[in-house]
Amino acid sequence: MVIAAAVKTLHCRFSDRAIREATHNPGITRLRDARYPVELRILADRQQASWYYIWQAGGRQKWRRIGRWPALSARAVVALLPDIAAEVARQGADARVAADHWTYTAELLAWYRDRVAQECRHSRRWQATVRSVVDRHLIPCLGDLPLAQIDRARLDSLLFARRQSQLAPATLHLVWRVLVQACRRATRLSLLQRNPVDGMVARDFLRGGRPVSAHGQLRAQHVPQVMAHMHAAEPPMRTLVMLMLCHGTRVGETRMARWDHVDLPGAEWYIPAENTKTRTAHRLPLTPAVCQWLDDYRSWQSDAGQGCVYLFPAPGLRRPMGDREVSRRIRRLSDGQWTARDLRALARTAWADLGVDYAVCERLLNHAMRQLDTAYIHTHMAARCRRALGDYQRWLVERGALVFGGNHRAHEGKLRH
Repeated sequence: MVIAAAVKTLHCRFSDRAIREATHNPGITRLRDARYPVELRILADRQQASWYYIWQAGGRQKWRRIGRWPALSARAVVALLPDIAAEVARQGADARVAADHWTYTAELLAWYRDRVAQECRHSRRWQATVRSVVDRHLIPCLGDLPLAQIDRARLDSLLFARRQSQLAPATLHLVWRVLVQACRRATRLSLLQRNPVDGMVARDFLRGGRPVSAHGQLRAQHVPQVMAHMHAAEPPMRTLVMLMLCHGTRVGETRMARWDHVDLPGAEWYIPAENTKTRTAHRLPLTPAVCQWLDDYRSWQSDAGQGCVYLFPAPGLRRPMGDREVSRRIRRLSDGQWTARDLRALARTAWADLGVDYAVCERLLNHAMRQLDTAYIHTHMAARCRRALGDYQRWLVERGALVFGGNHRAHEGKLRH
């Protein structure tokens, strides 16, 4: 190896070992290999270096950064040179020669999975969903595919054609959504020089475009059957379904309810911000019938030896029932005919049919309110919410029992007050 002291350039054969040795010599700032039109410039921290491609255009020498070492190894740079040379031949001075932070799709997907897992703004359910989609579908199908080779044909043959017979359309759309978000996030952070799925949409691969949601299939005529299923369940699931049916709450915020969140004398259910999808604390008024149900349920829980801080504890009584376990039990309870989200949609539809104001409905559902909507939130909103839930629960009682033990007339009068 020859060192040109004047310009502090080391002439050698490119290898990661040679580069590491050079980083320990403060007298070396650049590396060249006579075989390639590439220069490596060591950065000030001596831990990283930048690869540059060099060519002549219009009688002038052009320099363009390819990427960073060690993220982009010497072998990877040499492998990229034919493609870079072809790009330069086509585009001349406008050629884009920058390389991505990763070589293979698996590297991008693993980074996105870990990034989502570290961000507290994502719910635990979404973190688990991303982890499952990446580990079970995307990496097994696309992991070995170089990022530079992603195109519609390869995505279709490697991912969608292979999974179409195994997954429901809604799940395939979820897989596509996670892939798009990973590519978009990395591009915004300049970890990818271009978005490899830019310009692609789900209907390129999935017939019929985005599936129409199956949620909201419950209607008024189905309520008696729903309530019959509810009363046939064990007390914890019976009570959990009751709360979702009566208040339109999400399954996650319902299953994590604690007894210290429920104020029976004050007739209010408090849902803390960390339990909600919108990360906004929520307060729901409780009608006398619901308060009586919860009081009866707490007595049953104590008599059954299941008393603890949670309304719906998992075995061991130290944590709430898991999301997947609740979803599985609801599918079994309903014979697969409806889901927890269908209960929420049913409540929203019934409120509209009963003439409940839009702002009150949005408040009850704890939707993120737009700035215009906040103008309609007044100090008397709590009373309007209580009145809306009272009307709705009377509507439910007309179609079935709303008491813990299933006796329709025992507490029927409570809904009239």
